Amino acid sequence: MINNMRTGIALFFLLFCSFRSVGQNVVNPMTDNDITQSLLNSANPDREFNLYDPQGTPLAYIDTKDQYTIYLWDGTAVAYLYLNNNLFHIYNFNGNHIGFFVNGIIYDHDGSLVGCGKDVCAIMYQFEPPKEFKKIKPVKRMKNGEPFTPMVNGLWSDITLALLLNQK
Repeated sequence: MINNMRTGIALFFLLFCSFRSVGQNVVNPMTDNDITQSLLNSANPDREFNLYDPQGTPLAYIDTKDQYTIYLWDGTAVAYLYLNNNLFHIYNFNGNHIGFFVNGIIYDHDGSLVGCGKDVCAIMYQFEPPKEFKKIKPVKRMKNGEPFTPMVNGLWSDITLALLLNQK
């Protein structure tokens, strides 16, 4: 029952938030990334955009003052955003492409939702504990090629946000 409810919520979210009509055409939100930059610009006063898993647990944040670096709540830098062709790609510091950041949502390579910013997804958000001090950021290695941009499927991924961000 819970899985059916999650699937229903994800499909509702997809229809309500992700697709929008332009004339008679339906646009893939992966290629229509207009509001991502404004979301990042409107991050909290510390210029941090918090990221939550499907259970509403705050796990990571994007530091918009620090080259769009993604830190875990414990202060570990794990990835960063890279803008190419109006699409934010997520790379880890080993240079591996691990996902996409579109309109406040993190997607995996299959187009499934992995995490999102506060008030972006239809989930119950949990209390945000204090963040730990940032640790030394690793050096960025040369980026691997970008995968094809998937079509959003509106379902939550089997990959957790923590697992996606901690990929090596």
